[in-house]
Amino acid sequence: MGKKVNLYLDDETLNIWNSIPQGQRSNILKRALRDYNKGEMTPKQEIIIKLKEKLHKINSTVTQLSFEREIIEKELKQLDAKTVKIDIDSELFFNTILNRAKLMCENRANYRSFTGKSYYKIHNTTSEKIYIHNIRTGRTNSNFSRKTTDKAIERLVAAGGKLPIGEFIPVKMHEYSVVHLHPNLSVMNDFIVWNTQEISYVTEEMLPVNQDLAAYPPEDWVSNDNWLAVTIDGYKAHICIYTSTTHWGSDKIVIEFMEQHPHFTSDSNFDAQPFMTKYFSILGLGILHWGHHYVKDGVTSGSTQTVLTVDK
Repeated sequence: MGKKVNLYLDDETLNIWNSIPQGQRSNILKRALRDYNKGEMTPKQEIIIKLKEKLHKINSTVTQLSFEREIIEKELKQLDAKTVKIDIDSELFFNTILNRAKLMCENRANYRSFTGKSYYKIHNTTSEKIYIHNIRTGRTNSNFSRKTTDKAIERLVAAGGKLPIGEFIPVKMHEYSVVHLHPNLSVMNDFIVWNTQEISYVTEEMLPVNQDLAAYPPEDWVSNDNWLAVTIDGYKAHICIYTSTTHWGSDKIVIEFMEQHPHFTSDSNFDAQPFMTKYFSILGLGILHWGHHYVKDGVTSGSTQTVLTVDK
């Protein structure tokens, strides 16, 4: 019984391969392998083949390095060209995430990693540290302090308010948590971005009632009598309270996104919006909590997303 194998051919060999009729390729390859096994290849031919293989690997490496160099040079030009300097108050920054962490801890609200594969909760807070509960592993001793966020702020300011994921805070769990907890931070296209605009936290009293969803959201990112323009984790959306005059039931919060959100929308379901649920509450400080509290397969349900209005 034979086995299928893959071959990598350089451009010159590939041209030769394509010139051979398909029905003859296997026989030619088998004959070449048998000849090689018989020792008919001269030492010079062996050296040439090995050198060509080395040269091909080197050329591939050079191409990759050239590509990486172009990216780095582009980033350096962008950094040198920045004229707007961002200013972040490190004490206010930590106090903001600490206060929001306390609310999430009190309400047992969980949050997700950037990919949505892992879930976390705030396990405990002190005046100096925030402790994280990894729901999948059960670990509760991972924590970070203001020292961690101060260094992260320095990196973010030096980069002009935009850093690749992983370069903001080296520990992934801490990076997820800080970005989720601070209202001015969001993730866009694999970058952590600082939003310099002033923001106001949404309260439940601010949400307009849209009976029977009779009114569609505005095409532009603006508020009206039926919809409130907000950002959710940095993504533009409209929200309202849906109440039905024809069916009995609890009011629902409705979220219609203008941009694809990594956890609420995707390429396949973006047109199937809106997202709605009657199991929700706004905890305060712009934290929307939705879902139930129960454990299944080691995962506590109930998720949180940051809901904000942006001053214009």
